Amino acid sequence: MAFAVEGPALAPAAVAHITHRHIALSPILLTGILLLSYGGYGLLVRWGERRPVSELALWRAPFELGAGALTGAVLMIMIYVSLLATGLYQEHQSGAPEWLFQALACFATASLEELLFRGIAFRILARLLGSVPALGISALLFGMAHLIAPDASILAAVGIAVEAGLLLAACLMLTGRIWCAVGLHAAWNYMEGPIFGATVSGHVRPNALLSSSPADGASPLWSGGNFGPEASPVTMLIGLVAFAAVMAVIIQRGRRETGKLA
Repeated sequence: MAFAVEGPALAPAAVAHITHRHIALSPILLTGILLLSYGGYGLLVRWGERRPVSELALWRAPFELGAGALTGAVLMIMIYVSLLATGLYQEHQSGAPEWLFQALACFATASLEELLFRGIAFRILARLLGSVPALGISALLFGMAHLIAPDASILAAVGIAVEAGLLLAACLMLTGRIWCAVGLHAAWNYMEGPIFGATVSGHVRPNALLSSSPADGASPLWSGGNFGPEASPVTMLIGLVAFAAVMAVIIQRGRRETGKLA
């Protein structure tokens, strides 16, 4: 029932997700698709499922977007510094970033992907199978979706699933809304591409503040190769640690709630 209700809202987001992997959609077009997808999803859930669209509730959106963005930025700084410190990455001449243009593109793309993979896929899987199976399956789907990216590989897809798919779904579990995941996802991509100048999921970001690439002689298995840092075991490890930290908070909260009911 849920898939039938939300299918029309899923379509434009899915088209944008697939298309922007091959051509650079303008931020204006992405924003239009974003508004259409979120608006359509909200209306269909209200009318079809006859419930409040709690996963898109706006009352905590500013705080959760900010908290997620801060977390995503810190994680990517940790990843970038680790790659430089281990000699897996090197810096080049810096460029002239297009701050607003790139920020809007990162936010719109992250918002669409979070609606697809966390707001719809994870939520429905959790309803059908439970949260734990939904974590793994939605993360796997998220990783597989990146196989269409340039220079993608099985290792890259596993990396995306492990370091990002699990963490982003855990953010939804923690808050009950997608905003924290949107902020984390957008800031992660923004720091990785427009700021550090690394390849983001196989896509080169022009006009970055810095410019970086795998160091000469660095093994692609460790640096991530042409796909970028997201295929590096270093990134997977940091993402897994962050996921474990979020899950620890969720578990501890559950224990407190159980104690209150006892």
